[in-house]
Amino acid sequence: MGHHICALIGKAPINEDKARQYGLAVAYENDFAIVILDWDQMQYWEGRLGYDIVSHSEDIDWDCELSWFWAKELGWPKFAIIQTNYFAGMGEQSACLYNNAIKVIADNNINSVLEALGVVPLPYKDAFDTINLGEYRNTESYYWTTHNAATNKANMIEGKHWSLFV
Repeated sequence: MGHHICALIGKAPINEDKARQYGLAVAYENDFAIVILDWDQMQYWEGRLGYDIVSHSEDIDWDCELSWFWAKELGWPKFAIIQTNYFAGMGEQSACLYNNAIKVIADNNINSVLEALGVVPLPYKDAFDTINLGEYRNTESYYWTTHNAATNKANMIEGKHWSLFV
């Protein structure tokens, strides 16, 4: 099974009103919030808000002004941006860590960045599995208007498809 996501991750709680204002899909796992980013959502809000979505990383699609803006809006001085792209165990993953708007770790492996963020791996798990990232495999399904992958999940806020803001 494939795994392709890009997400902002930081300590919970977050400003949920802001997450809902921008229609962001959010999952809560072990005291962390995972904001799942979607291509259509990023393009829509770039046009509405004027924050650039050109990435400042070769390995992470959304290491950009819009992501940094959302992290600030959600109340995170310290946050990670992660990206996975693999299928059947083959592929790539990368992450970076920001603290007070300064990139302190660039393009590193996800587990190292999550541990620097404060994720303490549970026994027999790494940081990735501790915050259950394996559960969130593709971005767009958390923004669908019907059959949204977050529907009826107590630990999630459904993403709102960009067309609902027009």
